[in-house]
Amino acid sequence: MIPGFIIAANATGAGKTSVAIALIRALRERGLRVAAAKLGPDFIDAAWLSWAAGLPSVNLDCRMASVAGLKRILRRLEHDLKPDILVCESAMGLYDGDRRGKGSAAELAVRLEMPALLLLDAKGLGGSVAPLADGFLGFEAPWHTSLGKPRFCGLLCSKVSGARHADLLENSLRPVLQKYNIPLAGFLPQADAPRLSSRHLGLRQASEEAPSLDVARLGKWAEENCDLDDLLRRLGVRVGQKQTPAPVAAPPFCKKKSPESPVVAVARDEAFAFCYADLPALLEELGCRVAFFSPLDDVSLPECDGVYIPGGYPELYASRLSRNLSMIASIRARAARGMPLYAECGGYIYISQSLRDPDGVRWPMAGLAPGERLMEKRLQALGYRFVRGADSLGQVAAAGHEFHYGRDALAVEPSLWEVRDSQGKRLSSQGYQKDNIMASWIHLYPEGSRKFWKYWTNKVREFRKARLNARG
Repeated sequence: MIPGFIIAANATGAGKTSVAIALIRALRERGLRVAAAKLGPDFIDAAWLSWAAGLPSVNLDCRMASVAGLKRILRRLEHDLKPDILVCESAMGLYDGDRRGKGSAAELAVRLEMPALLLLDAKGLGGSVAPLADGFLGFEAPWHTSLGKPRFCGLLCSKVSGARHADLLENSLRPVLQKYNIPLAGFLPQADAPRLSSRHLGLRQASEEAPSLDVARLGKWAEENCDLDDLLRRLGVRVGQKQTPAPVAAPPFCKKKSPESPVVAVARDEAFAFCYADLPALLEELGCRVAFFSPLDDVSLPECDGVYIPGGYPELYASRLSRNLSMIASIRARAARGMPLYAECGGYIYISQSLRDPDGVRWPMAGLAPGERLMEKRLQALGYRFVRGADSLGQVAAAGHEFHYGRDALAVEPSLWEVRDSQGKRLSSQGYQKDNIMASWIHLYPEGSRKFWKYWTNKVREFRKARLNARG
């Protein structure tokens, strides 16, 4: 297994993503090939981690997939990317999960046998940092009895106001760290911390903000304020030859398939960036090739046998999407011939009749799913979703999540999914399914939805076979 650690904080405001990308940059400057992972269903943070690492990042979520499934993701990452170290960023705080604690970073650290680097938000704290640290390091969760407690590879303080503050924190923490035999990893000064701006779904996308960041300064901030030598020694990682890789995110890891394999066209641009990085790998594992296209900029679909349009921010690019009539015509023509098309959230908006933005402006869309999607100023849905096919999908089950400000103007029939939330409560059926078109608001987690993707890629394979037979 890849040596690595999970950055887990006491609270969401500790700046985990900023710390994670800075640590990744510092490790890369030391000559290490760094892979990254985001715990939980977060596309934006994962894209930032991917940008920092220069390699595709993955999402690890033990509420939407089995531990065996998560280990399968890590084995594939290790095989395809051959990293020296894995840096994971937690979702929320160390012990934040469901009401039973399931799905927390602490649980995942235990199940994946990966140590945690505890990040404490020290803003305004002096001696109070000691009981805070003691509480996290010594906490006994109910599930510890059966699974065991997480290991810690260090404690790191963020939002430190200066040298005097750091000295006060160190003196306060010393007895606690000695008690648990945990090393002090460093103090990250607030003054030089990287600042990442936000919008309603979280941070702004890396593609928008990253070009303005000083990459060298990011790594220097972490290198000068963290004891990386000790951290790497504890993880058993040896530093190789120094390198200076370009700070750009690589495409999702994929391997070429046979020219006879069916091709799935995957939308990928500024409007449709919410695609799990390991979904293309799963599609290829199921026997497909993957080709990427841009609904914003391309004039037509590539040669393909199926289309997947993920979520993103179509509302921010509604005018450009609506004006690209040649792409809309291309998608409509392929769909009319029976090509399987599956769209999620932002992709669902794009294939609808129209989008009405928060200002009331109506933008015509591709017109493959009935009705209008409305973008509201308040959150419309948030949470894990566990689904079964509502019609011809039958007993096909899948796991995913919702996080969106859009909604259906009117009820849509026939529905795609029968839906339950994380507590097992039955929710309204949702989505749309008719013939070869499937769409919904739910982002499916690939490893937790293998049955669905197998079902769908079989449809893609059948379409390709029928298309080639028709050619004679």
